[in-house]
Amino acid sequence: FNTRGRCNKCHALTDAERDVTTFTDHDFHNIGIGIIRHNVVALARQAEQLINSSDPAAIDRAAVQTEMSALGRFLITKKESDIASFKSPNLRNVLVTAPYFHDGSQETLWDVVDHYNKGDGLQNPYLDEDIQPLALTEDDIDDLVAFLASLTSGDYREPAVKELARQRALARTTRPQRDTARAFGPKPSRAPLPRR
Repeated sequence: FNTRGRCNKCHALTDAERDVTTFTDHDFHNIGIGIIRHNVVALARQAEQLINSSDPAAIDRAAVQTEMSALGRFLITKKESDIASFKSPNLRNVLVTAPYFHDGSQETLWDVVDHYNKGDGLQNPYLDEDIQPLALTEDDIDDLVAFLASLTSGDYREPAVKELARQRALARTTRPQRDTARAFGPKPSRAPLPRR
């Protein structure tokens, strides 16, 4: 998982400077989730207008009451490089924390791995440079899901067994993020941002 899977880029597996007990780098990354359903470039422009308005609480209200939450860390730092960036989560007990990603958009761990496997593939000028097609096979994906499931505490044994069975059944019938052509294709381009 440290080589082709590139998991260690955000989820520490060996690096002494990261928290390997929880498998996270505690950093923020744009992995292409918010951009799937939102035009984050347009949202960022709207947010900039709110930031520059005379109402300092306007951005806070917009962040919790509108789709601007898709802008992630940008709403705090106001840095363009942070648009749609979210904190890498801890992977301990990840099996029993569905749905996944900051917006709850993925139902199973197979969906999560499929998303990473295809490398996003969308025009996303803010996409983290480590997000790229992985060319993982179905066996690789199953092995990775098994590894993630193994990070579940014994305290959750019974719910974990049920959850793994539920997710496995879903993964056999529906995989909305599966895109083999992208997974084995070229790295997506990072089109420059349109300037105002």
